[in-house]
Amino acid sequence: MLGGWIVLGLIILYAGVKLYRNRVANRGITNAHALRKAMQTEAQQVTLIDVRTPAEYHDGHIPGAINIPHTKIAKKPPKRPKDSLMIVYCRSGRRSGIARSHLKSMGYVRVVNFGGVGKWDGPLVDGARPGELAFGSAG
Repeated sequence: MLGGWIVLGLIILYAGVKLYRNRVANRGITNAHALRKAMQTEAQQVTLIDVRTPAEYHDGHIPGAINIPHTKIAKKPPKRPKDSLMIVYCRSGRRSGIARSHLKSMGYVRVVNFGGVGKWDGPLVDGARPGELAFGSAG
């Protein structure tokens, strides 16, 4: 019986540490409100990157986001200072996690994985205007 409680305690401790580490790594940018605040306060020093495919980006993306697919980001990273804030997102958070790892390994120090586009509670922008589609074409 005591062993079961110890295992349960360790599981709860592990989950708590994992949640804390994710929150620290994401600099508290874990919801749409925090993302808006970061984009307003950092203004010129924040880059929002949609790492989904160009077709997914074209179908709807967070306003202000550029598109660099996660498969291309290691070869064509954004031309931004290494200490600027970069926020990456995709559909579920898996591809943005991969993109974050690539950017961190290239020396970018402030990279946040926002997770999935579904966390955004505002309207999405359809299509791509000049300068928004950073890599490839929508078709």
